Amino acid sequence: MNRSRKYRKLSIQKLKGLQTEYLQGFASISAIANKYGISRATVWKIAKENDWSYASERTKELERFNDISRLRLASQRIDSVEQHALEMQTCRELINEISNLREAELLEKKVDILSKCIKAERTAYGLPNDFRQLETRNETTIKVEDMLQTLDAKKEELASYSIIEPVPPPPELEGAGAQAHPHTLTHDS
Repeated sequence: MNRSRKYRKLSIQKLKGLQTEYLQGFASISAIANKYGISRATVWKIAKENDWSYASERTKELERFNDISRLRLASQRIDSVEQHALEMQTCRELINEISNLREAELLEKKVDILSKCIKAERTAYGLPNDFRQLETRNETTIKVEDMLQTLDAKKEELASYSIIEPVPPPPELEGAGAQAHPHTLTHDS
């Protein structure tokens, strides 16, 4: 730090304080000058002689904070997309375990809700909202449209099964020990 004769009224300690405040840039040049009892022009001259840049430390800290925030957001984006892919893969695997129409409808509702949540999160992270496939770090690709088509096909298959309800016996046979026909399942295909 250069301490010429012109600035003798500033001790080394005050000059270091001036430097710190100048580089941080939290106070205006006028406020710094008033605090140290010198003119604004003197503050500028001292800064120029010592190659100080006003608010340079604050700028560096803001850049560092922005870099950290950007990296954190990028990591959250990747984790979110991977989580979406895994959730959709789980739903896809559940398609094979569906045994009735009610389960198919519940899974369809789950996929619909999941798809809305995914779109909302993607919007929040600034990602494209129209997702057609999700890829994970381990190269698993889930094509959402294919999964929905498979789910629709499973629902149609389950709907093709019909349940025959028991037919009550005619009133004249009711007391004669006649029994209703048992439940039977048939397949239309």
